[in-house]
Amino acid sequence: MTLLTDTIVSNLWGQQAAGFTEDWLEQTLGLGPLEVQNAFARTRVVDGFNATLGLPRWRITALVAGSTALITLEKPIKGWEERMEMLEAEGIGLRRSEGFGRLAFNHPVFEQCQNIRESAIPLDPQLWLNGRRGSDLVMKLWEEELDKNRSVLLKIKKQHGKRFNSCFGALARWLYLSGDHPLEEVIVQLLSMSDQEQGFGKPNEALVAAIGKQEYGERSKDNFFTKEGKDGIEAILKTLEYLKKEDPLHRRGGIRRLAEWIAGLVREEGSAL
Repeated sequence: MTLLTDTIVSNLWGQQAAGFTEDWLEQTLGLGPLEVQNAFARTRVVDGFNATLGLPRWRITALVAGSTALITLEKPIKGWEERMEMLEAEGIGLRRSEGFGRLAFNHPVFEQCQNIRESAIPLDPQLWLNGRRGSDLVMKLWEEELDKNRSVLLKIKKQHGKRFNSCFGALARWLYLSGDHPLEEVIVQLLSMSDQEQGFGKPNEALVAAIGKQEYGERSKDNFFTKEGKDGIEAILKTLEYLKKEDPLHRRGGIRRLAEWIAGLVREEGSAL
């Protein structure tokens, strides 16, 4: 028996049922002696006002919709099936005219679910859980891949100290902000950083033309990534090639984790390998 709506069942002393017991079930259902084999019930408090007096009604307790009891009829009365149909049509308990007390016997949800073998709406294979690694596992393997190249960057840090911290710190910030960009675009940008002709430190030609070459002066700076930091860029590119093999859903998190990993090396005290 399953309650389809909240149900208020009261005994002769005005006490409301807070669960399924044989005494009130036998009296209310009228199906003869029965046994409760298993039951699940929750309750809630029902408040209200008397429409005539405008005063609050007595606070009562109702069994919540969805509460269910597995019952066995020990000696069913004659015409017990018709009695069940009447109970389903009329309901049980108090305030049925307000929607309380609707119930169902042998609800299909309990009878037919065991016959369901597959979803009525098939999922795309790419949405299946099997064969797809979770985010936690992907990030763990990604961090292990990053740590394989840790010694390369620490070697540069040991040799160039402050310059490493300045340049790779800026690189980490740029990577973090590039997390929403396509991975292929990030790789192209990194490749350009170590390019002697178009890498970092070169003046913006449009800006030079607008200001004038003579007034702009010589403002070019040596690109740390084309010489001293080139091995570090190559190591980062190597890790990103690994990330390309993972599900695209993990690439954004992977790039940002790379940025945090580089930032951690920049903040790391000392330069021991």
